[in-house]
Amino acid sequence: MYTIHYCEAGRQNPDGDRISRPNGSGDWLFLLFLSPMTVVLPSGTQTAQSGACILYPPDACQDYFAPGVFLNSYVHFSTPEPLIYALPVCTLFYPSDPQHINHVLAQIQAECLTKDMWFDEMSDTLLRGLFLSLSREQTTAKTPVSPLFEPFRQARLAILSRCEEPWDATQMCALVNLSKSQFYAYYRAFFGVSPKEDLISARLNRACNLLTNQLLSVSEAAAQCGFMNLCHFTRLFKRRFGCSPGAYQKMHRHP
Repeated sequence: MYTIHYCEAGRQNPDGDRISRPNGSGDWLFLLFLSPMTVVLPSGTQTAQSGACILYPPDACQDYFAPGVFLNSYVHFSTPEPLIYALPVCTLFYPSDPQHINHVLAQIQAECLTKDMWFDEMSDTLLRGLFLSLSREQTTAKTPVSPLFEPFRQARLAILSRCEEPWDATQMCALVNLSKSQFYAYYRAFFGVSPKEDLISARLNRACNLLTNQLLSVSEAAAQCGFMNLCHFTRLFKRRFGCSPGAYQKMHRHP
């Protein structure tokens, strides 16, 4: 769990103010600069524009100052986790939506000030969600992304969220207006699996959930997952989970 020590959103210090902690603050510090800032880093002095972020480990030197207005949002926290997902440390980076980050930090600040029921858990959830989304963004930014990726991501979501429907190649290809060969090639390149394998996997996972319902028979569960051939369903299920659907249902039948 992330334990919040102190958090402020939209904090304005005196113009030209400087923060200097040569040996760190003893906890993690995540900063969002809302005004230009000069930051002294091991790699040299850098100018951070408004909207820049930086993450400091507990023992890292923190040295930054404003050439003019000093405005920032920040959170001091501790965590037993050695790394904060894929976020760089002691490195300036620019997220796509600084306003969202500021909003989340304002929510964390409110939790810490009001201390409503389960505020520790809520603060942990907010900060963890922020770091996860930032880590995804940073990881994606390092990888060249095809303009087709987002349409394929949306198509994949449509297929898998409605996995019980009788999808065929023509219907799937129509989602992105590509030929079958192009669709299959891009799909595997983007997601590391064929659309057929992806669809079967989603159907089998749905079957596991449905089989815990004691009012459903195996054939009914199979049909609700999009499997019209019970023998085919049983064969795929056993190959994936090492037991028949009936055996799985008995194992998950609670008294």
